[in-house]
Amino acid sequence: MFGKPKQMTTASGLALIGALTALMAAFLALGKGEEPLYEVITIGLMMLVAVMFLAIAGSLGTNSPLTWRASMFFIFLTGATIVVTFLFGKTVNDILALVQIIIILAVAVLVSGKRSSAWIELNRVA
Repeated sequence: MFGKPKQMTTASGLALIGALTALMAAFLALGKGEEPLYEVITIGLMMLVAVMFLAIAGSLGTNSPLTWRASMFFIFLTGATIVVTFLFGKTVNDILALVQIIIILAVAVLVSGKRSSAWIELNRVA
């Protein structure tokens, strides 16, 4: 076995930054909508994106039960949720674009090193 690759730590840090940015967008959306229902849905979607980012950060840790494919699928699912939130929301689209860039950077960092997938496959709880 070998040590945790730096790409994993960097991607986990990007996921934490994405979670904090999504939470900030949820708070900024408060009181900005035309209708209260749309405002609540936008805030709920942003909270979902924040929780998904936190789950990504956790899935890149040592004792996560997710495999490489499951982690990458969950990252893709988070990106799709960001796109749905972007299409639905009207108030925080500039911040959503930043969050989408963060998830793309996290994927780019993860696939840049060949050691990331091997490390995930070797260090999973059986």
